[in-house]
Formats: sequence, C-alpha cells, structure tokens
Amino acid sequence: MKIFSYILIALFTGTYVFAQDTISFSEEAARKELDHAFDLSQQNKLSEAILLTNKILKLAKSGNYPKLEGRALITLGVIHSSFETDKDKALDYYKKAEDFHIEHGLDDQLLVVYNNIGVHLRDLEEYDKSTQSFYKVLDILEKKPELGGLKNRIAYNIMYNLGYNFSFYSPQDYQKALDYLFKSIELSVNSTNKRLMADIYEALGYTYWKLKDFEKAHFYYDKCIEYGKANEYLAPVELAHEHKSKAYIDQKKYKEANEQLLEQMTIADSIKKLEQFDYVKKLQTEYEVKENTEKITLIEREKELQEEVIKNARQSNIILIALIILLLIISYLLVNRTKQYKKQRDKAEELSKVKSVFYSEISHELRTPLYAVIKLSHLLLKENKNPDHKEYLESLNFSGNHLLTLINNVLELNKIESTKLNTQQIEFNLKELITNITDSLSYAIRDSNNKIKFKCDENIPKVIVGDSLKLSQILINLIANAIKFTSNGKIKIEVKLISNYHNKVELYFGISDNGVGISKENQKHIFDEYYQEETKRDKSYKGSGLGLYIVKKMLNLMDSDVFIESEINKGTKFYFKLDFSKKIEDSSVNLEFKKQLKSLKSCKFLIVDDNKINQLVTSKILNQFKLKCDVVSSGKEAVEATRNKKYDCILMDLHMPEMDGYQATERIRKFDKKVTIVALTAASREEIVSKIYGCDMDSYISKPFYEESFIKIIAESIVLRKRNGNSKIRLVS
Repeated sequence: MKIFSYILIALFTGTYVFAQDTISFSEEAARKELDHAFDLSQQNKLSEAILLTNKILKLAKSGNYPKLEGRALITLGVIHSSFETDKDKALDYYKKAEDFHIEHGLDDQLLVVYNNIGVHLRDLEEYDKSTQSFYKVLDILEKKPELGGLKNRIAYNIMYNLGYNFSFYSPQDYQKALDYLFKSIELSVNSTNKRLMADIYEALGYTYWKLKDFEKAHFYYDKCIEYGKANEYLAPVELAHEHKSKAYIDQKKYKEANEQLLEQMTIADSIKKLEQFDYVKKLQTEYEVKENTEKITLIEREKELQEEVIKNARQSNIILIALIILLLIISYLLVNRTKQYKKQRDKAEELSKVKSVFYSEISHELRTPLYAVIKLSHLLLKENKNPDHKEYLESLNFSGNHLLTLINNVLELNKIESTKLNTQQIEFNLKELITNITDSLSYAIRDSNNKIKFKCDENIPKVIVGDSLKLSQILINLIANAIKFTSNGKIKIEVKLISNYHNKVELYFGISDNGVGISKENQKHIFDEYYQEETKRDKSYKGSGLGLYIVKKMLNLMDSDVFIESEINKGTKFYFKLDFSKKIEDSSVNLEFKKQLKSLKSCKFLIVDDNKINQLVTSKILNQFKLKCDVVSSGKEAVEATRNKKYDCILMDLHMPEMDGYQATERIRKFDKKVTIVALTAASREEIVSKIYGCDMDSYISKPFYEESFIKIIAESIVLRKRNGNSKIRLVS
C-alpha cells in the first residue's frame, strides 16, 4: 500500500501547503523549486531532491519566510519517506515541521504535517498512532473556523485515511471504517482530487470483503476499476483486481479468481518490461537458429536425456506433492492446536482479571469493618478502666488483628500469583515496629501461657529505610507461627547488626521457640503453599497454611530467603537477613511525634465517610489527640462543606456512592488548591496509588493504621501542601 501513501502525501502537500493570498516573485520561484524537488523524489532522484530542498530551506531561513521554511521541512520528510532504510529520519523531519508550525501558528500547513505523519505511520503499520495523527487534523478544523474554506477538501482526504486505517483493525471496527469512507464520498463533491475516489472505492471493497459481504465488495471493486481507468490511475485498479481474486477464492469461484489475477498481472506489467521481454525473445530466437545446425547430431542423445529428466522430474514431483500434502496437514494441525491454546490462554487471562477485581473489592469490604473493630476495641481499652471488661476487649482486639493478618495473607497471595507485589522504601523505627507487633499479639501470648523476649542490637540505627509493611507481615507470620506451636514456653525475637557500610546496614532476624518442633521430613514441605503442620496443642484454629509460604515469597522478592533449624520436642528457629538504608535522625521519634502533634493543634479537620462506624472511629482518634473535626457522609457534602468553611485537612474515604473520593477531590481542587487532602482507605495500595495522585490528593493512609503513622503522614502532608502549593512532592504511607 506504499504507492497510495505517497500519492496522498503528494496531493495533500501540493494542494494545500501554499494557500497564500500574495507572494513575492523570489518566494514564488523558491516554491516552484520545491515543487521540482518533490518531482525529483518521485523519479527516485533522491540525492538531487535533498540537495535542492536543503538549499531552499537555507534561503527561507535567511530571508525570514516561515511558510516556505515550513514547507521545506515537510518536503524533506516526504523525500526521506522514499528511503526503505531511512524511515526514522523522515519521521524526525515531520516532528520538526510539527514543532515549527505550532510555534509560528501556521495551522493550514500544520494540517498537512499531521496528515503526512499519519500516512507515514500507516506505512510502518503503526495504525493506532496513524489514526491519532489524522484525528489531530479534524481537531484543528473543528477549533479553527477561519479555515472553513479548506475544511471540506481536507476532511475529504482525512475521512478516507481514517476509513482506510480502520479497515485494517479488528472486525468490530469495520463499521467505523465504512462510516468514514462514505463520509469521504459525501465530501468528494467539492474536491478536485477525483483520483482519490478510486482509492475510496477500493477501500470500501476491501472492508466489505473482510465483512464477507461479497456482493458489495465486488460492486465497489468494479467501481474502483471503472473510476481508475477513466482517470488513468491504475495503482488502485491493480489492487482491486488482486483483492477481487482473493474474494472469489473465499467464494470458491476459482475460474473468476484466475481471471482477476490475470487482469492484475496485465496491468502490473509495464511497457518497459514488455519491450525488454520482446528484445530478449528476439535475441534468444537468433541464438537458437544459429546453434540449431550444430545440435542436429545431438538430437537423439538429447531425447534420451530429456526422457530421463522427465522421468526423474515425475518422481521428484510425486515426492514434492507428497511433502506439500504432509506440510499442509501438519500446518492444519498446528493452526488448530494454536487456536486451542489461545482459547485456553484467553480464558485463563479472563479468570485472572476477574480474580484480581474480586480480591480488590474484598480487600475494601473486609478491611473497612475490621478497621472499626480494631480501633474501637483499642480506644475502649484506653478509656475503659473496668477490669471486668479488659479481658473481653483484649480478646476482641486480638481477634480483629488475627483476622486482619489472615486477610492480608490471602490478599498478598493474590498479588504474588498475579506478579503485582512491589517493594517500597519507608522510614521507620525498627524497635517501635516490633514492639507494636508483639503488643498486637499479647493476648495470644498470654492465652498460650508463653513468655516473649525481644533483643535488639544497640548498634542498629534507630530509624532505617525499607519496606516496613512487608517486614511487619513477615514477622507477624513467624511470631504467630511460634505462638501456635508453643505452649507454656519461651519465644525469642532477636535482631543483630551484621554489617554497617556507607549508607547501608545488613540485619539478622531470628524468631525461636522451645515448642513441639518440626521433623526433618516435614521441614522440606513447611514453606509449601497451603501446607499445615499438625500441632499437638488443643487450639481453636489450625491456620490457613499460607503464612510461611508468603514469608518465603516476600523474602525472595527482597533478594533474601528464610531458613529453619528445628528438632522434635526441642523447638524451632526461623532466621533471615535483610539490607536496609540508614536514616540519621536529629531528634528522637517521640520528640518528633510530639512536635508534629503540636503543629496540628490549631488545624481544622473534615472527615468524609459514608460509613457511620468509620466516622465514629476516626473522629474518636482525632478527639483523643484533642484535634477539632467536622463529619460529612458523602462526596457532595464534602464539596459543599469546603466551600462554606476553611479546613486545613480533609480525611477522604474513596469508596462512596454517587460521588466517590476521587471525584470529590477533583471538584474541591477547582476552587481550593491549599487544603490538604489525605485518602483514608481500606483498599490495597496497587489499586489506588495512581488514581490518588492523578486527582491531586496529597497522600493516603491505609486502614487499619498505627496512630503515630496517622499523625506523621497528616502533619507532613500539610507542611508539603503549604510549601509547594500544588504538592508535587508525594508522600507514601
């Protein structure tokens, strides 16, 4: 299809690039020289064409003729399109022409640039990019009414180009191709480019052929042939005969197919080829006459040789036909098998997508009520001094944390299977992290009558940088595993500094117990998915069989591994090593927390959540720190409240009916760029992070959370919003 591409470039460039009212004589001469350069390129005199065009480009720059300079850049793009090995350079010239015409406001010539880029990209079979370039032409025509005189003529070409492109897309796009092509026919009334009608009819025939509407396909192919011959434009005529032949083959009309193929071959042969054929034939005849007298004595021998050759050829043909049949059978079997594999693969991919969506939804639906259970029980433990209630509240809090661990394991398993598990770098206090984990498991520790000992090397920096979320999940699973298989015993958590170099530290983590132990045989399977080691203790749960599997997968992702040492009735030890970056802190974490909390005392907060329990929990946490807040139940109410009252920070839920948190944020940002907006959500990080930053939120906090992290993220988000205006520096919770 390259012939049609270049013809369209030539017509479009020649017709519209130089629509000027008045030009000077010297500029007129230069324009004619560019026309000559284009003609040279069509005659394959490409070196001469490039030299002449560069000469005009230099004169246009020195004489300050922007339209002429722009046209020269377009012409260089057209010339380089003729090179089989220089397609990228052609595109470079078109991009230069695009930038130049935008800079100088030459919209009429910019139309040509986008058309030529579209045609060039189509030659490279980049149909999506090509289509987008053609759409840019329509966009300019729509926005520039002053180009009305050109609109129909240019739209005529563009509608054809778009229709032609969509005819190469998938079957669901064929109707769109037909719509554009018929629109092009409607616009052809005002165009002088009558040759293009043959191209349009050929494209219509091709599209109907793909739709298996053979009657219409042949109708438009015949129109193309008639129109092309009438206008001495035979390139699409040749293609129409070729496609008619293929269409007849699809209809199993082989005689008609052969006739069309002969027509195509007839047109394809040029006069020059025919003359060369006649000349060679004449020379061959003279040579045969001259040599004939010398070969008379060898006729009999030649007959024998010919018979032998025919015999051998017959045998070879039989073997060749057998091989062809065998290859056809193998090809059929391979194609059929490939279709089956593709069908199975597509089905598996669809199931994987459905599974990912399900896990995303279930993440939000499960974590939201858990947030209320964990936080309310935690607040009640702080506020309620009645010792009779303490045990119940601790049990409730532990159950919530335990259920959260199980949910996180299931969700992390889905991420591992879908290869969506990523690491993130967060500053955190290691001692504080492990203390929080043991506190959350304190009820289970007491219930199993175990003692826990935590030993941390004093040489480890107080604040380090790494994936604290995955480290937490690894430690929770290992400590919970130790509690499960130990009764009336001791559990030891040990963290040691292995090396301290430059800005990195390597740490050793060990979790050991004196419980029932694991046999050598079972140690081979302990990290398998869904594997459960039976415990001799009478416990109310057996576990999901995912904890140790996820521990190993997470550590592998972090370029590490987990190891086990165990003996029956003596206990078990799990250990691993991890690298972290160092973070030098000027003051202690507690001092920094108090400083951040103090900075929030004068701030006004707005809680946006459609769940009444979540409203209660979040407002209770803020009230606990003596921070003022208002509460609304929908995105619309949040927008209205922000219009009527000045807030320093909005804590925004994301999943709400009618108007969700993303939409509410976009509405608020239209009239308030200063207020800090932090997402407070139970959804997974991968699901929300790009959307959050896309609508100009400042950060996000995953529920449930540690209160220190909650205050830290809010305080830092407010500071960054005030400092940077539109908060281009993002926080990661």
